[in-house]
Amino acid sequence: MEIEKFLLENYKDIDSLGYVVEVFDNDKEYEYVVGNSSLKPQVVKASSNTLYDIASITKMFTATLVYMAYEEGLIDLKQTVYSIDSNFINLKDVTIYDLLGHSQEVYTDGYLGIAKDASDFMKILYSSYVINKKHKYVDVHYIILSTLLEKIYNKPFNVLVLDKIINKLGLKNTKFSPTENECAPCNFEFGKEDIKPGIVHDKKARRARELGIYTGHAGLFATGKDILTFLKTFLDCELLKEDTIKLMLKHDGDNNYNHMSCRCRKEISKVLENFSDESITYSGFTGPMFVMDFKRRLIILVMCNTPHNAIYEDSRSNRRETIAKLIKDLKTVIDNK
Repeated sequence: MEIEKFLLENYKDIDSLGYVVEVFDNDKEYEYVVGNSSLKPQVVKASSNTLYDIASITKMFTATLVYMAYEEGLIDLKQTVYSIDSNFINLKDVTIYDLLGHSQEVYTDGYLGIAKDASDFMKILYSSYVINKKHKYVDVHYIILSTLLEKIYNKPFNVLVLDKIINKLGLKNTKFSPTENECAPCNFEFGKEDIKPGIVHDKKARRARELGIYTGHAGLFATGKDILTFLKTFLDCELLKEDTIKLMLKHDGDNNYNHMSCRCRKEISKVLENFSDESITYSGFTGPMFVMDFKRRLIILVMCNTPHNAIYEDSRSNRRETIAKLIKDLKTVIDNK
């Protein structure tokens, strides 16, 4: 009740209709729900069952599948993209590990979000090339990874996520294609109010879905409880071995991203300031953000839909800072309980 009071008094409004906070601390789980999940066509209160577009946190599911393939002996992390799929003619020197950690900047020759058909989508993706050998966060890295996973397992990416993660963990509320009434709306394009809940925010993922393709950079919807269950597996080595998770957590020099796509440097990611040095954070474009402190065995996750009815580029950084401050302040409250 103390934390619930703190949230209502200090963070009743975070530029979102409402939000769900999940906390894992001292091996116990806590959930706090504030506000609404929807206002139109009627007011709907946010709840434990509200699904949110988790945006780039989808990448953690993709990374997990890659490391599963590594543990199964199906790939070597230092293997090149071209050695797995020779259609990537320009990626003979880019490794799986490079893509996992955004170690090089890879672009496509053309925009995937306007592909004419499935064949055109793949043609654009196969045109991928290195534009810069500096660290750079790029969605296409994880679109390539999901394509390679399909090649390795000879199964569609969405089926792999379902079989190897969702079903294994019992994540009944984690879905690529949720129904409209399950989801908080996320009107992400310049204040539009007519985008139905359950439509993925990212244009590349959305176009891929229309063409029958599932991509590894975005597209999953989930409840806070399900994402917390997924995150806990990294503390308890439930899906992957401890040594494998250590590989995921490594980052290269001044790279802000580790090899599971999460931010890991305090000097860049201010949300980590009052967490231990063994902490990571990730935020999705649509609002969800978490911090996971491995040393403290603490996870704080905020699920929300902040682009709702907003001119997103004007206020996106402010919203992210607000959610980061909420997490930092909540950590202080938890420590002082």
